[in-house]
Amino acid sequence: MADSLTELQAQYQDFLQGERYNYSERIATCVDDYVQRSRTRGRGWGKDGGKGAAAAEPPTGSSSDNAAGGQFSSGETVGWGCPRVRVSLSDLRSENPLLAQRLRHDPLRHLRALEAACHAIAAEERPGYD
Repeated sequence: MADSLTELQAQYQDFLQGERYNYSERIATCVDDYVQRSRTRGRGWGKDGGKGAAAAEPPTGSSSDNAAGGQFSSGETVGWGCPRVRVSLSDLRSENPLLAQRLRHDPLRHLRALEAACHAIAAEERPGYD
């Protein structure tokens, strides 16, 4: 555990900004989709993450919609009120096998760093996002 959170974030940011998998564009698209959904579904979608009785209908379709959340059988959406992007472990493994292995062995630290890297890229790609 020699890597600090900022060092891990820099490693993930390098991976995400690489041109091979185009994650920077995917992150920007997820932010754009989230902003658009927040505007069209208005009734608290962007503020409380789609939770509760005032939530709009559950999201469907886009790969950024349900990456980390799911749905209850009642149709109520579970979410955290922020854009989501899917990052393939296979992509990470082919680009940086050691980092992928360390992610599997210590997921919490690495997910925090990966999330911070995604937020940094989103802020670069879409100023005013955060």
